[in-house]
Amino acid sequence: VPAVRNGDGTCAVEGVPVSISAPSAPVLEEVTITDASNCEASDGTLTLVATGGQGVFQYSITGAAGPWQSSPVFSNLSAGEYVPAVRNGDGTCAVEGVPVSISSPSAPSITGIEVIEVSTCGANDGRIVIEASGGTGSYQFSINGIEGPWQFHPTFTNLTPGSYMPAVRNAGGNCITLGTWILVPGEEVPDIEVLVDQPTACETPNGQIFISLENGASNWNYSINGGATWQNTPIFPNLSVGTYTVSIRNNTGVCMVELMAPVILAAPVTLSFTTILYTNPDSCTHSDGQILLGVSTPGSFEYSIDDGHTWHRDSLFTHLAAGTYFAKARLEGGGCEMAQATMINLNLPYLPDILDVISVDPTSCLLPNGSLQVTLADTTQSYEVSIDGGDHWQMQTLWQQLPPGNYQIRVRVSGGDCEVVYPVNVDLEAPASIGGVADFLLPATGVINEPVVAIDISWPVPQSIRWIYDDPRIVTLQSLPTQEILEFTEPDWYIIGLEIFSGYCSQYLEREIRIYGTRDSLDSGPPVISEQQIRSFEIYPNPNNGAFQAKLVLTEPATGQIWLFRRDGTLVEHRQLEGADFYLETYEWTDLPPGVYTALAQCSEDWIYVNFVIQ
Repeated sequence: VPAVRNGDGTCAVEGVPVSISAPSAPVLEEVTITDASNCEASDGTLTLVATGGQGVFQYSITGAAGPWQSSPVFSNLSAGEYVPAVRNGDGTCAVEGVPVSISSPSAPSITGIEVIEVSTCGANDGRIVIEASGGTGSYQFSINGIEGPWQFHPTFTNLTPGSYMPAVRNAGGNCITLGTWILVPGEEVPDIEVLVDQPTACETPNGQIFISLENGASNWNYSINGGATWQNTPIFPNLSVGTYTVSIRNNTGVCMVELMAPVILAAPVTLSFTTILYTNPDSCTHSDGQILLGVSTPGSFEYSIDDGHTWHRDSLFTHLAAGTYFAKARLEGGGCEMAQATMINLNLPYLPDILDVISVDPTSCLLPNGSLQVTLADTTQSYEVSIDGGDHWQMQTLWQQLPPGNYQIRVRVSGGDCEVVYPVNVDLEAPASIGGVADFLLPATGVINEPVVAIDISWPVPQSIRWIYDDPRIVTLQSLPTQEILEFTEPDWYIIGLEIFSGYCSQYLEREIRIYGTRDSLDSGPPVISEQQIRSFEIYPNPNNGAFQAKLVLTEPATGQIWLFRRDGTLVEHRQLEGADFYLETYEWTDLPPGVYTALAQCSEDWIYVNFVIQ
């Protein structure tokens, strides 16, 4: 209260009370820390949250000395200690917080290697066990250096002899440590190559087999009779026509390898058929066809009609079904087998012959107006036609009013005999576009027994949608018009699919999510490889009356989208924004009922959402 009086103390007068004010200091409420992702990495972040004070704030992570910035987010930080601070925008009332630290993972080290050699030649039962210490959390291991593949278990089994490069890294995929080359001992089996000189005649034993071993192996023995006898040279001369089984073994006799395919020595073919007579089966259900073979050269022969798999002394084959047969002859005992078989076809009477299937695709997703026309070679017979694999039949060859789909064509003689399957299925294609694109949002990671929300953002809005996840470990908590709320009972990788429908047409999209056992595992899990494209997304002022602005800031100019949903998942409004890195959108929702709403911003694969209330 200001006052004044005369020098002698008389006539004191008081004035109007006045106030002296000072700026109020901001309050540093919270500091959110994101540690560095890798050893020696500089990608940590600090996010400061402040209240009170006056006007906008300035922020520092080096205490009151600064430097200061207007953004509360500090990125590209290395591991170390930082002092968060905040002050009013005019530079007054600086407040320091408690020092905080950004940490980075430490690299593990390989402390030991156990090697178990292969037990016998050609085996793959070698084993490597890697021992490690240090690092951050659990480990992943590799025996192929940084290329991997990586696994969480330190034991590698089913190994063949050879050299391997052990490596270890943190379970999050960072901080790789390489060991030195190690050898899994064992006898390696060389690759076998067989070179053949054929005999010049059936009765002349002048054929030859040469067994060549790759990798310059020299301490091996050789056999061409399945191991009955052995020799230490790889050349077998003076061989007759016949079949030989090639084997090798090392000079200790403990390692024997047999060539899977037999080696056949055959002389130039001199046999030929002078007689091939055959009778077709008299119906589709009877096997009463016959084949009679005759050879030009005098002598005793064996005959085959299955390309040499089985042989018979009798040249007459009876009780044959319709089909294709491959006839051969050879000397009795196996010599001078015909190199080329003669093909014989036994045909069925009245067997339907499908020349072509003419398809007309539907013209619209909403109209089943496709058609299939089956063209047959013989139009004098009466046939039945099926386009669904034999479930339904009709006498006509034209099927109309068909929706898009895959059709299997079959034709049979009326009455059900002599059925023929068209060799390829026929597709009636839907129109190239169903008028929309399937798309949905799904978090990259989650934790067991905690809700995960999948949000349909297909545009334009389809007639209907169907979520697809055929796994008993996925529990459906709630199904909303555009959202599926799920819970996972076991840690693993899962596939969630979305199919959208427009008339008879559909489109399918699937995404992958990794579920962890605990939130600690989630925090230390491998980083999700995705490029951040949304810098920030805010709604202001308080949208309780339905009137507000949405600010979307991108890392670079790109197409952005803003989706607004009711709490039950119903889409209220969608906007697509083109060509900038800063968007400020105004909304007037004064006619919406009270409730909880969600605003979701998306740029390519990056997305973020904010919940708000209209009262």
